[in-house]
Amino acid sequence: MNKMKRIDGKPFSFLGRSLLIGAAFAGLMCTTAACAHAATATTENPVTRSAANSQEPIAVVNQLFEALQAGEKPKELAKFFDESIDWNIEGDTANVPWIGRRTGRAGIEDFYTLMFANLKLERFEVTDTFTKGDKVLMLGSLDSRYLGNGELITTDFAYEIVVRDGLIVKYHMLEDSFGISEVVRRK
Repeated sequence: MNKMKRIDGKPFSFLGRSLLIGAAFAGLMCTTAACAHAATATTENPVTRSAANSQEPIAVVNQLFEALQAGEKPKELAKFFDESIDWNIEGDTANVPWIGRRTGRAGIEDFYTLMFANLKLERFEVTDTFTKGDKVLMLGSLDSRYLGNGELITTDFAYEIVVRDGLIVKYHMLEDSFGISEVVRRK
C-alpha cells in the first residue's frame, strides 16, 4: 500500500486502483510539506454530500480526488462537476482519446472511462497548491503507464480548477501532451 498525503497533510492510501488525476487527473495528494497549509477536506461520499454549497473550493477538490482514490465509478465522479463545466486538457485528440474538451457530466464520465481504460498511475505528486476565492491552482508531476504498450509517461502538470456552489465549473490541465501523444502512437 503506497501511502501519500493530501494537501491538508492527512494520510491517503492507494490500494492498487489505477488512477490518473487530471487528472486526475487531478489529485490533491502531496508528499511535500509545501501543501500542508491547505484547508481540511471532508471525507463524505460524493453521492451523499450535503451542504455542498457551503464547502470551500479546496474541500470540494479534495473530495473529488478522495473519490478517485476510493475507486468511484465515472458516473459518480461526474457528479462533482456542474453540467455547464468548462473542461479542457489540450493535446492530440486524434491519438489520445481521453484528452480534449468535454461538455456536461456525460463528457466527464466519458473522460474517466477512457482514462481508466488506458492509464495506470504510478506516481502523482502535487508540489504547490494555491487558492484564491473559488479558484484552486496546482503544480506537480506524475508518472503513468500507458496500457496500450506498457510505456511510462512522465510529465509535469498544472491544474486550474474553479468551484462554485459546491460544484466544479472549470477544469483545465496543462501537461506534456506532445510526449504523451508520442508514447500513445508507439503502439
